[in-house]
Amino acid sequence: MKFLGRLTGFYAVHLKKRFFLFIDTFQKSLTIAELTVKDESDGKKLPVLIPAGFFSERSIYVRWEMKITPIHLILFFSTLLTTTVAGAMMQGINPLSKDVWKGFYFSIPLLFILSCHEFGHIFAMWKYGVRSSFPFFIPAPNIVGTFGAIMVLRERVSRASHIVKIGAAGPIAGFLAAIPIAILGLKLSYVAEIPKSGGDFFIKLGSPLIFSFIEKIIFGNLDSGKDVMLHPVAFAGWIGFFVTAMNLIPIGQTDGGHIVFGIFPSFHRKISFLFVITLFLLGIFFWYGWIFWGILTALLGLRKIPYSPQKDAGKKEKAIALLSFIIFILTFIVTPIDIQF
Repeated sequence: MKFLGRLTGFYAVHLKKRFFLFIDTFQKSLTIAELTVKDESDGKKLPVLIPAGFFSERSIYVRWEMKITPIHLILFFSTLLTTTVAGAMMQGINPLSKDVWKGFYFSIPLLFILSCHEFGHIFAMWKYGVRSSFPFFIPAPNIVGTFGAIMVLRERVSRASHIVKIGAAGPIAGFLAAIPIAILGLKLSYVAEIPKSGGDFFIKLGSPLIFSFIEKIIFGNLDSGKDVMLHPVAFAGWIGFFVTAMNLIPIGQTDGGHIVFGIFPSFHRKISFLFVITLFLLGIFFWYGWIFWGILTALLGLRKIPYSPQKDAGKKEKAIALLSFIIFILTFIVTPIDIQF
């Protein structure tokens, strides 16, 4: 067989009304067959390398593009608006006043962290030729102004190594982005007396290990009755760590679930059930929000994944999974929010 060279992108093979996708990586261990296909976009014919016997082709489509649509822009700027309003309100600023711009101290670092998380996934998908949409940011009328962002995966990821790397890329990128944001935010924060009970209430945030470590370096040991009053930038960093931990919980279709599926495909569902039960127990004894998260993840992704990944994960993927587990330990908070009177 003649090696024609390597092409970028990937190819979707239409067979019996279903699409099978494969990457154009040349592997010497496979028998390679030659095929020339027609590019739908410009009519040019392109050489393709395909493992012999991989399929009986019916039609082949080459090249794909990720497009930013109007809905992407509308959702992004709507989320920028809602998170800015949320950032202003947490500083006691009327969102209709001229000082609403101070909400950017919260919204911009938060959206930066969320974007790093999503584009961590996207860059990994580009590397391995997996199609997906650009992230859809979700505005929300809650305390932080958003429910995060989601992407639409256009196809099944078949290789175990790709499943692990794509699943871990987002949390790792988001974690790395949250660290400098948290450092800057804590530098802008200050220490004050904890409010005494007197009919009012205040919200105390739990600290993940990484956040507590940074806090201790900056402020040292705090006196009894004192705590750090977080600047909006620091709160954005805190949320970045919290979101990272939430995504790494190994249940169903979460990032952590994908990592577990790539490493232990036959145990994926059992591990998911175990962590759902764990969340319910944490919800009963520590924070009720874990019950909601356990129900949500169970409804969205506890069903059995109807395929097994190709090949086993190697040492590199296991190291990435271990790194992801360490990040999960560093960012997880047993009691994220504690309302005290």
